[in-house]
Amino acid sequence: PQLKKVGIAASTAVLLTDLYKKRFHAHGIEVLYPDDLYQQKLLDVIKRVKAGETVDAVTETISTIFNHITEKGAEVIIIACTELSVVCGEMPFRMIDAAEVLAQETVDVVKRGKFIQ
Repeated sequence: PQLKKVGIAASTAVLLTDLYKKRFHAHGIEVLYPDDLYQQKLLDVIKRVKAGETVDAVTETISTIFNHITEKGAEVIIIACTELSVVCGEMPFRMIDAAEVLAQETVDVVKRGKFIQ
């Protein structure tokens, strides 16, 4: 079944570009972002991960943020930040890691020999 709503977990800079919103809307999929309070918490998590904090130290905060996004109606959460990729692997949410997808697609493109001119 086609997804109707996805949540985006990313830095505010990524959200401001509408990078994901434009592409999902072209396919009739609504994009949901954390409300301001939760977005600030997400930025704090990103900073903490950059500072070297462990998965255990940020798991509760991430769970709170992802619960919020899910309660808004997100059927899946797009992990659109490499710092979050590091700490979200074992969480009980339906997620897609954009960095993982990019890496796999890059390998597939190289294997097919489709290089950018």
